[in-house]
Amino acid sequence: MTSPLDTFELFAELSLALAGFTGVAASFGGRDRDFRPMERCRVSGVFMFAAVALTEALLVISLSHSGMQESRIYATSSLASGLLSLGLALALVPPVFRLYRTAEVTTSGRFIFVAIAYFITLISLFFWAALFERESWPLVVGISAQLLWGLWLFSRLLLRPN
Repeated sequence: MTSPLDTFELFAELSLALAGFTGVAASFGGRDRDFRPMERCRVSGVFMFAAVALTEALLVISLSHSGMQESRIYATSSLASGLLSLGLALALVPPVFRLYRTAEVTTSGRFIFVAIAYFITLISLFFWAALFERESWPLVVGISAQLLWGLWLFSRLLLRPN
């Protein structure tokens, strides 16, 4: 069994790897590659998910070194994670929905529904953990979900034309 701090260090490494692989994949198209609007949303989405996961992991690591009480570390980090995830949802969902409404993309209404349900669940988990749970496991679940969603966006970037 690893310590919670080791888990968050692993999350930081995984988020950097996700962002790095996305950067490499995007650069294979060349410097002058013209990304379609949906491809830009996917690339920026992967980078945003990786950045938010990294920020959340580093926040837990930083607060643990401050001498703060463990339950307070997790409550503070969960609150920050909820706010970051809310910002992420507001940055990513409206542009994708606009592209979907113009019928310029292959994204389905089902994807929009799943994305909204995902964000509502994720944000609710973080705020619930901040107020009531104050343990590490909701952060572990939430950051894992963010990295998996970012990986899924990465696969959609590579496998879907628009």
